[in-house]
Amino acid sequence: MARRSDHTPEQITEMALESARKIVIKEGIAALSARKVASAMGYTIGTLYQHFEGMDDLVERMNAQTLAALYAHCKKGAKQGEVAAQLKALGILFTEFMQAHVNEWDAIMS
Repeated sequence: MARRSDHTPEQITEMALESARKIVIKEGIAALSARKVASAMGYTIGTLYQHFEGMDDLVERMNAQTLAALYAHCKKGAKQGEVAAQLKALGILFTEFMQAHVNEWDAIMS
């Protein structure tokens, strides 16, 4: 197990979010647990709960990152031309993102 001084609070938060995301991608949202996240990041469950109010908080922040990634992906869509063409391009980008991030999207919809 890592010691408190090994990482900053910000690094621990990011490690937890990344560990949670990897678990969700590989196993789905139903497999996500505090024990798995803490183990994956090399810290105790207590450390995890020092940085998050609970699993709902961790999932909410992870989902916020997923939505930010969706926004960034769709932002590169068509910005010129007819509205119908822009909407079609946006729909294609949205579908691409959903297909590439199935379990992450499932976490948002759960």
